[in-house]
Amino acid sequence: MDNLAEAYWRGAGALFSTLRLCQIARAMLTLITVSQALIVSGTIVCVTYCLVHLTACSVLWLIEKLSFDPRDDPHRRADNTPLRTLSKMSSNLAQFAMHCPIHLAATTAVGLLIAAPLDAAPRRLVPIPRPRPAILDARSSAPPVSASQNRDQKQGSRTEDASRDDEACLARLRAADVRFDIPIMPAAARASCTIEVPVRLKSLAAHARAVAEVRLPEEPVVSCRFGERLAAWLGHLVAPLIAGRMSADLRAVRTGPGYECRNRNGVANGKLSAHAVGQAIDISRFELSDGRLIPVKPDGDEAMRDVVDSVRTVACGWFTTVLGPGSDAAHTDHLHVDIAMHGASDRYRICQ
Repeated sequence: MDNLAEAYWRGAGALFSTLRLCQIARAMLTLITVSQALIVSGTIVCVTYCLVHLTACSVLWLIEKLSFDPRDDPHRRADNTPLRTLSKMSSNLAQFAMHCPIHLAATTAVGLLIAAPLDAAPRRLVPIPRPRPAILDARSSAPPVSASQNRDQKQGSRTEDASRDDEACLARLRAADVRFDIPIMPAAARASCTIEVPVRLKSLAAHARAVAEVRLPEEPVVSCRFGERLAAWLGHLVAPLIAGRMSADLRAVRTGPGYECRNRNGVANGKLSAHAVGQAIDISRFELSDGRLIPVKPDGDEAMRDVVDSVRTVACGWFTTVLGPGSDAAHTDHLHVDIAMHGASDRYRICQ
């Protein structure tokens, strides 16, 4: 019985000792956890302080670096230069870091990370110039162009542009179904009697039921630009107007020769006529598909006179000069139309 009691008490003592050791171990684990938390918190506080301190140092250094001029205050050069101010602030930071040996390595690393860009910042204020383009070097090394060479190049360019415009005009005439050929112009008595891109008009396509084309029996010679305007006026306006008023299609337009090297109204002295440069034509009458004739000169037929007056009126929207019976003695029996310039603009019209 005594042995059993002794064994019981020995077991109870061992159990108590084990429980005691567990409590001690748990207390030590809690102490270690708290210590680690304090270490982490201290590290964060120390690093934050270092960052704030070094940032303030950097800002003050930059401000004083930009605003300080030794010539304004010679006595300030020895004591309060930006570098001296920064060194004082850095020494204070070093003293604080020495009181925290655990965080000395973190402080040093943070200081190096901030000091490196701080030292490099002033060097980036001056941009590096861009390299000179190779095209400019080639131009600068090219020999200068003389005035005569430049003039020849401009004349050649104008000649090429004029040639392209001439070809474009002829192409537009063909596209409009205008039948023409290019005449060989004889030598004129006057040098000013010159046509740019002469064409001999023969007919133009008709959009009518009775006739397929409107003929020009006299085959007038005009400039391509004037021929394009005349064909558009006859095809898009005159032919439909006559067909609507006279109940018959336009078959032919009787005209003069077009080109004539002479002055206005055939007088000896005066300005050059638009006929002399192929920019005018005289129309004497219109022939219809039923055989009737519409003369420009009034003959007593009121219906035909109204048609001629309508054609004459609308011609002012297509040509710069429109003259006919009643204008003057030189235009009593025909209708004269041209595209000559009256002044500096083609907006001015002479319609009489």
